[in-house]
Amino acid sequence: MAWLCCRSVLIVLIVVVATTTSENVAEQWMQLQLNFTGPSETSTKNPFIDVDLSATFSLVTGASESKPNPRSLATRTSTGQPLVQLELIPSPKSIDDGINVFNRGSSSKKFPTGTAINIDIGSSVPSGDNNRATHSIDFGTNVTKRHVIEIPADDVPFTEGLVGTDNFTITSWIRVDEGDMGSGGNRVVNFCKGGPGLDLVWDASFGGRLKLAVNEWPDSSGTHPTSTGGTVPAGRSEWPQWVFFAVTYAANARGNTVEWYFGNSRDAATRDIAATGGMYTQGAVGDPQVPLAFGNFGSGFHANDRLLRGMLYDPRIYTSVLPLDAVWLY
Repeated sequence: MAWLCCRSVLIVLIVVVATTTSENVAEQWMQLQLNFTGPSETSTKNPFIDVDLSATFSLVTGASESKPNPRSLATRTSTGQPLVQLELIPSPKSIDDGINVFNRGSSSKKFPTGTAINIDIGSSVPSGDNNRATHSIDFGTNVTKRHVIEIPADDVPFTEGLVGTDNFTITSWIRVDEGDMGSGGNRVVNFCKGGPGLDLVWDASFGGRLKLAVNEWPDSSGTHPTSTGGTVPAGRSEWPQWVFFAVTYAANARGNTVEWYFGNSRDAATRDIAATGGMYTQGAVGDPQVPLAFGNFGSGFHANDRLLRGMLYDPRIYTSVLPLDAVWLY
């Protein structure tokens, strides 16, 4: 019998352990069902929270969907509808790799669907995410051809909401599986071709980090907003493998215009206080006349090797700056 205590609430758990070897025990995750609706990191059908055996029990206190626990797992906000929110649904009737791409954000009135080019349904999702996105997006690691999700399809420019905004937030879970990097960084979100627009990239330097650019390339001259090295490592084999991030941009802020937040399935998201380049004055997002692309450049532009060699889960874009208390910590 194990006892969990958080905020003076005592929870009694009865754990039955089957006979097994010590080696197997070390490799297994204990699964606790505590009124939590998020998926497992290894199965989208498992409603349990996965807890590494080495983790402390105090990290898991359970949460209902209506009353998230503020002391446990990191995810994103439900404050307002995002401009863009991707959802992948496998379908044998889809013309794009058997995958349908739906936009569940407010821009879906004009752009309800996107296109998946050489994309696979991911074999993994973050532990304990309470938003229940259907599937993760696996971009693969093969740079001999283009792997990307675009909204809208057929190289049509995205013209709904991003152009002209001077405030935005990008949130997602990310898992980088391979550390090779194309010139200028591997694209997480691309809405830019070197001038107007925005570009969020993964950079392999200093153990893996994210970089943001508005109305320019993230590797152009000058200082660009960059998260601390090691915030998004590549090829992580131990649990948790997924990292949650949120990056905010407020063009007219008096202090830092860019802030970064990171967490995972074990540690609640916090602000990256060691990030650099936060005082970044690039004004409102310009119009690049390209589709909004995830995981690479769009299909009609540039080279294949800027691929994000890994996966994204539930990427979202908001046209507002979300404060930390709106980035749910449960």
